[in-house]
Parts: sequence; structure tokens; C-alpha cells
Amino acid sequence: MVNALTRVGMLLLAAALTASAGSGQPPGGKAQDNLIKAARDYSTAFPDLEPPITRRDVITNPDGTTVVVTTEIGVVPLPAVPAPAANAPALRKVRVEQYQEGSDCLERLKVIIRTGNYRPQDFCEYVRVATEVYRAAAEMEDEPARRVPWYEARVRKFKEVERFIRLRVEIGTDPPDRLDVVRFHRFGAEAELLELKAGLENPGRKPARLPADPKGEPVRLEKGAAYTAFPDLKPPATEKGDVPTPQLPTLTAADPPLRKVQIEQVRKGLAFLAHVKEQGPIEDLTPELFREYLDVATETYRLAAELEDTPAQRVPWHETRIRKLKQFEQLILRRVENGVDPRQRLNTARFDRLQAEADLLGLQADLSAAKDARPVEIPKPVRPNAGGEPAPRPLPRGPGAPNRYTAFPDLKPATLEKTEIKSSDGSTTPGLEETGGVPVPAVPVPTADAPPLRRVRFVQAQTGSDYLERVKYRMKTGIYNLAILRELQIIAADTYRLAAELEGAPAKRVPWYEARVRKLKAFEEFVRSRVEDKDEAPQRLDVAGFQRLRAEADLLKLKTEIEKAGGK
Repeated sequence: MVNALTRVGMLLLAAALTASAGSGQPPGGKAQDNLIKAARDYSTAFPDLEPPITRRDVITNPDGTTVVVTTEIGVVPLPAVPAPAANAPALRKVRVEQYQEGSDCLERLKVIIRTGNYRPQDFCEYVRVATEVYRAAAEMEDEPARRVPWYEARVRKFKEVERFIRLRVEIGTDPPDRLDVVRFHRFGAEAELLELKAGLENPGRKPARLPADPKGEPVRLEKGAAYTAFPDLKPPATEKGDVPTPQLPTLTAADPPLRKVQIEQVRKGLAFLAHVKEQGPIEDLTPELFREYLDVATETYRLAAELEDTPAQRVPWHETRIRKLKQFEQLILRRVENGVDPRQRLNTARFDRLQAEADLLGLQADLSAAKDARPVEIPKPVRPNAGGEPAPRPLPRGPGAPNRYTAFPDLKPATLEKTEIKSSDGSTTPGLEETGGVPVPAVPVPTADAPPLRRVRFVQAQTGSDYLERVKYRMKTGIYNLAILRELQIIAADTYRLAAELEGAPAKRVPWYEARVRKLKAFEEFVRSRVEDKDEAPQRLDVAGFQRLRAEADLLKLKTEIEKAGGK
């Protein structure tokens, strides 16, 4: 059971984050929330892409014993991924190894499910790897048309996961919001397949392809060895400290709001990584913290690199990211060898580290192709001191700490007043009533002849809204954990972004992006209160601020785009 203060906090988050879009009384009357109220249609845009069916037969042996034999019917084979030659470009080797790690992870999870050893904490990893691994494989294809089978395979995989989770929901093993999450990602996979096929029908600029693989002997790795394109980028031993971080660019008073927001976002990410290491929970790694650590590390170093003035100055950030993820990979390897973590977690850690190596190889290729590229040592960036603020700086936290930085101080989250909800037995439960909420526009329901992509994106946004409503109920009943926290901020951010994409003109997307900022501010305030009450670790506040600042950066980019287009 949770105490009264914690329950109030849960209700605050639920009401602030999952209040029905369009609630309230706008000047022109009540906004119709079509995302919530329109009829549900969870059918697929690709009915022919069916997942395999597993048949179980009980075989009786001559000695009378029985054994269950499972057979998959309707399996569609994936395209072949040839082993890279010894003289293949490093980027191709990295992509092949990345795909192998991801497919190994999915195969291990499949065995876990088949043998009845699936755990709810495997869910986030399953969904995330399924989202990324087929995309990584598709990038290895030379032509866009040859990427279609990989995107189709991803749709089949999510249908397979959806069927599995639906059965668990029906028997009461999983809550209904698990099914919303899978459907949300399945619709996303279908939308990307539709976009790929539309690009084939109307070819424009061809995506960059991987370097060709010359013929030669395949690379042979020793058993258990992990491929790296950068053997010289070694992480320090755990007992010898952390990976040093490059210095961030200096902020000046003349910097535009977008740059200020992005630097603050990087600071939040670096603070999260530092707090995780300082407080020691990395050795007691939960599945949720595992995934969050990889995501924040990846995005923090990538964004920091983008803030540099020249491509050459971005290299140290990409190198630091690789060393950081190698250090994390070493930790996971030890945990796997000691039987603490399942083997697929090491596959996931390596998958992300190989993505970091692929990004650095791509950057190096761009530098080599530049006309003024010279084989000289990359200079350390010069940071001006006058009029600027050195970074990174310590982040104040706790009671009395200064307000967080925001580029949109006028975008305030809803105000909530405490109430008491009386039950039939006379007991009371703390509740909250929302005031000052800003409604969002209605999203037009797609017509019967609307393009399939629009219908799929609409239902995906609808499914995200369903998830938020279900979690709202779960939070009210006191069901709360770290997995819900992390998932909630991701789905909330994506749902508002998808709703904005359904609008025709960029100017009409602004209210959705503003609503997204408000929701994530409400989420951050909830987390702040829990950190101050010592109900959450400080790094939870770092992540909440990191996500909110990303939403502010997206809104600033959208407004810049509108200004360039003359306000349309």
C-alpha cells in the first residue's frame, strides 16, 4: 500500500498527464476529442502480413514417456545477411554485427516465451529491440525496394508480440495497457512500411547506402568475442573511474533559445549518467534502468555532438559515447557471466554500442569526403570565456532550488486542487481536481477514402490516448512502478507528436507541441516532488527534465520552420 502523500502524487501525475485532450471550455465551445471518442479500429493495413502460428504436438515415446514438440507454421524466411568479407568496410561489419546481436536477442526472448519463462520485465526490451533490429538490417540493403521485406518482417513480429500479449491480457496476467503499447508500436511499424512503399512509387533522393562489400573471406570471430571497429577506444576499468567528458560549448547571452534548451538537455543527460554512477544502483540494475541508461547515454552524446560548430569537433563526443557504452557493456557481460542478467541483455547493450560505432564511422566518412579534409589531428574546440557560462555546471536540486530553465515560461501545466473522494464504506481517498487546463484542437477523423498512412497514424495516436487513459486509472488505484513512469513519458510525448503530424499546416501543429510541453512539465513537477520526498532517486528528475527539454526544442524548431514559411 502507498501512503496518502504518495497517492496524491500519483493522482497529480495521472490527471496532469492523461487528462483527456480537448477537455475544458474553449472560447468557441467544447473541443471534440476525436482521438478519445472516435470508434476504435485496430485492424491492420497489411492483412496479408500474418505472423507464424505455433503448433504443439504431444509425442509418445516407445517407453511411454511424452514430449511436447513445437512447430512454427507459416514462417516467412528473412533475406540473407551475408557475412562481411575480411576487407569489407568497417561500417558494413558494424551493421552486420549489430543485426546479429539484435536477432540473437529476439531469438532468445522467443525461446523464453516458448518455454514459459517470460517475465513482464522482458516486455520493454522485446518491444524496443523489435523496433530497431529490422530497421538496422534494412539499411544494409543497396536498393530501397530490397528493404521492404525487412519492414514487412517487423510488422509480422509486432503482430506476433501483439497476439502473445493479448492472450496474457485476456487471462489476466498482464494489464490492458500492455496491449496498447504493442499496438502503438505495431501501427508505427505499419506506417513506416507505408512510407517506404510510397517512396518507391514516387522516388526522390535515394537514401545513402552502405559501402559495397568486396569479395573475400568472411570475418571469423572467436567464440564470445565482440566485434568493434574502434579497438583503440577502450573504456577505463570500473575501479579506475569514469569516461572523461568533452567540454560543452559556452552559452552566451546572444545564443538563440533553441541552443540554450539543447545545452540544458545535454546537462540533464550528463547529470543522469553521473547520478546513476554516484549512487551505485547501476550494480543493482533493474530492466527499466538498463533501458533508460542506454537511451539517455545515446541521445545525450549525440545531441552534444550536434551542438559543435564543425564536424571535426563532433568526433570526441562520438568517441566518448562509444567508450561509455563499452564500459556499460563490460558491466552487463560480468552480470551475465555471474547469472544475474539474461544473455539477451548483453545483446541489447552491444546493439546500442554498435549503433554508436556506425554513427562515428558515418561522421568519419563525411570528413574524408569533404573537399578540405586533411589528415591532421582533430583540434580541441576553443571555448570563449568572456560573456559566457562554462558548462557543464552542477544542477541544483531539492527544496529551495532555483526554477528549471524553460524557453516557454508561459506554457504552464494544469493546476490541481486536492479533494477527498468518499467511498461507499465511508473511507476517503485523496483526489485532485484539474483547473486551468488548456484544450487542444480536435483531430479530424479520417474518411473512408483517406490514404492508409493517415488512417494508420490516426489509430496509432488513438491507441496512445487509450494507453494514457488506462494508466490514469491504474495510477488512481495505487498501481505504480518505475516501468510505468518511463513508459508513460515516452508514450505521452509520442502521442502528441503523432496528433500534430495529422494536422495539415505546420501552424496548426503548434497547439499540440505546446500541449506536449505542458504535459511533460506536469510530469517533471510530479517527479520533483517525489525526489524531494525521497520517494524517487535524483536521476529520475534528470530524465524528466531531459524529456521535457527535448519537447521544447521540437517546439522551437517548429516555430522556426513556420517563420521561414511566412507564418503558415
